[in-house]
Amino acid sequence: MYSYVVMTSFLQDLRGGVRGLLKSPTHTVVAVLTIALGIAVNTTMFNIVQAVLLRPLPFKNAERLVAVNANLPGMSLSNIGFSVPEMDDLSARASSFEMITPVWVFDANMTGGQRPERVVMVASGANYFEMLGVAPQLGRVIGREDQADGFAEAVVLSDAAWHRLFGGDPSAIGKQVRIDTDLYTIVGVMPPGFRHPAAAPLPNIDLWSHAGFRANPFQSPPVRRARMLPSAIARLQPGVSIEKAQAELDTLAASIRTDHAADYPADGNWSIRRDGLQDTVIGNVHALLMAFSAAVALVLLIGCANVANLLLARASARQREIAIRLAIGASRGRLVRQLLTENLVLASVGGAVGLLVVAWTQSLLVASMPADLPRIDEIDLNWVAIVFAIAVTLLTSLACGIAPAWQASRTRPMTAVSETGRGMTTGRKQRRLRTTLVIAEIALSLVLIAGAGLLVTTVSQLLDVDPGFDPARVTTARTWIAVPNNPDLDPYRTPQSRNELIHRLLDRLRGIPDVQSAALATTVPLAQAPAKAPVMIDGRTLDAEASIAELINVSDDYFSVLDIPLLRGRRFAASDDPTAPPVMILDEEAERRFFPGQDAVGRTIRIGRPGPQGPPPPITIVGVVKTAKHDRLDEPVTAHLYGSLYQRPGRSLGFLVKTRTGTAGVQESVRRAVSGADADLPVFGMESMEDTVGRSVAKQRFSSRALVAFAAAALLLVIGGVYGVMAYTVTTRTKEIGVRIAIGASPSGVLRGILGDALRASATGVVIGLVLAAIATRFIKTMLFGVSSVDPRIFALASALLVAATLLASYLPARRAARVDPLVSLRQE
Repeated sequence: MYSYVVMTSFLQDLRGGVRGLLKSPTHTVVAVLTIALGIAVNTTMFNIVQAVLLRPLPFKNAERLVAVNANLPGMSLSNIGFSVPEMDDLSARASSFEMITPVWVFDANMTGGQRPERVVMVASGANYFEMLGVAPQLGRVIGREDQADGFAEAVVLSDAAWHRLFGGDPSAIGKQVRIDTDLYTIVGVMPPGFRHPAAAPLPNIDLWSHAGFRANPFQSPPVRRARMLPSAIARLQPGVSIEKAQAELDTLAASIRTDHAADYPADGNWSIRRDGLQDTVIGNVHALLMAFSAAVALVLLIGCANVANLLLARASARQREIAIRLAIGASRGRLVRQLLTENLVLASVGGAVGLLVVAWTQSLLVASMPADLPRIDEIDLNWVAIVFAIAVTLLTSLACGIAPAWQASRTRPMTAVSETGRGMTTGRKQRRLRTTLVIAEIALSLVLIAGAGLLVTTVSQLLDVDPGFDPARVTTARTWIAVPNNPDLDPYRTPQSRNELIHRLLDRLRGIPDVQSAALATTVPLAQAPAKAPVMIDGRTLDAEASIAELINVSDDYFSVLDIPLLRGRRFAASDDPTAPPVMILDEEAERRFFPGQDAVGRTIRIGRPGPQGPPPPITIVGVVKTAKHDRLDEPVTAHLYGSLYQRPGRSLGFLVKTRTGTAGVQESVRRAVSGADADLPVFGMESMEDTVGRSVAKQRFSSRALVAFAAAALLLVIGGVYGVMAYTVTTRTKEIGVRIAIGASPSGVLRGILGDALRASATGVVIGLVLAAIATRFIKTMLFGVSSVDPRIFALASALLVAATLLASYLPARRAARVDPLVSLRQE
């Protein structure tokens, strides 16, 4: 019976709430749209945070999976990789691990189709899929039955590669494919949602294979110092914590260094580090997503303050109605409940509209995000997000409705009826509450606008950074020279044969019409991170961190293609081949660091650390060039060493082609030129260097645009909120203003008085906002470049913008107040 009475009462309140909202359609529409905006951005952000940060990796007992890496902290080198003997030590002696597998991601060439295609492969231990606990959608995965010393014959396709290469045909299982000239048999296809767990940015994996890493094409027998396995994944034993595993790895690393002292430099302090696999996959986006979450929460709070002000104004207009209902016996609790029910209806409609907006814009949002955002393909509108939206809707209902309900509960029937009947203005406490809400809006908006200003300045500063080279009219691309499992079948086994290929490629690239110059390099600037190497200078002891430099091998025209000025000495020549003495070119930073106050040309440098056979051979420095950016535009000043590609011809090559008129139309010519040099070479990653530069700041640009959008929404809400409060204040003070004008107040004085009230409110909000912004912007410090997190110029501009917006929003109501006719206002009595 009691539940029936409660339900009946609620339905009555619900019907009354709907009728009440329909009586004020303008207020209702504005409030619904405001709430919809807040819930839409918060639900969208929750989707992202849930997919990237909160949702466990889709693997069996994902919390027990860890990434394992080797470091040389004494030499400031991290993630140096493992050798096969080191992996054997971990497998046999790390009792904290239930199982461990090395992971090697590499480029390969798939041939046999219309044109060679670059594919990305993972080579791992045979227990890789068993460790992750995943099953294929077709066929089988690689298992212990595929154990091999070199590469096993079996490969597993990703769903994307299955559709791209075989059109999703189930008969692909059992087919053979030729990869790096070797035949492999497809044994399975992974589900669409399966991704190799690794840190972004990582290209989508096409194939998975198994390798024992101790037979062709690998060194046999394996050498402890040859660390060619980039990383490893392990599963912890049940009940073993990450901290306990790290303690065991520290002890094990010390024991290995002692047992094999000749293979580990004493000053390197070789160590092993484990990290939660989910933390590795997420990378450094945690701060970015938390900053965005805070930003959208502020948008919702500002929206709630705006809606609360609208509802306060509406409740004030209904004081006579509320007073009459109280006078004839309605309880205050029932009135408060009805008002909260109205707010619930309002918030529910806004929440529904917000969810529709999220559903419609989800794909557009994902498409606009930086490609290196981890787990971006897992972002979806699921039941957890819907529950979150419902919870936010309920909280919004309470946040918007508490102030109006509290105001209604304080109404005194006789006073309200008599004052309303005489057209008296609302009380000072009510005006003070609405002003307080406006102040809160201004303060919170200042935090968003200041943060947006800092990120916009960061992007501007990054784009103004001198990269040290000229990207204009330069097209870049990459290729990979295949490595057959049988070295006897490798046409590019020797440095000389690779050198001949490099010359053929350059001849054909330079022969393309409109090409001014062409070059090859081991990495493309701002697209690939160069390798890091320790440096030795005879007769000098270098600090461990200062001795690390980035190493790029380039052909003779590299510096002219990118317009990197030669400061001293000479560039490389075609004669700098494997038969000539080794030579190197330094940039200004490397010369300053390794030869302070001296001319480096003619001096020697050694790359690496002493081994069992002694120190690495000396290399003669033949030139010094201007310092250029290679890894990131916001990278700290880094020393770069350039080696002759003819002397160290690698298998991963980047093309750089400079045209006379522009980059349009040159891409297909580059493909034909490469195919003419070797028809089995794939060409991939082709883009203009200007696009590469733009892509290098994609994350910062996305961050700034998103925060600018949030700040713009907040600013619009503030303008609307201030206008609404001032307009309502003028309306309720019409009689007072008329009396003041009747006894001699000037219209300009009235105008100044109302604008002064607005100015005082905005100044108070700005002061509070500056304090909050100084605290909040510290959390985005790692995302900034070339600007302080408390930059006074940005804070001053944000403050001025908000003050100007407040005055602008107040001007129209103030002007209307200044034009009040005393006779008309007094006649309202």
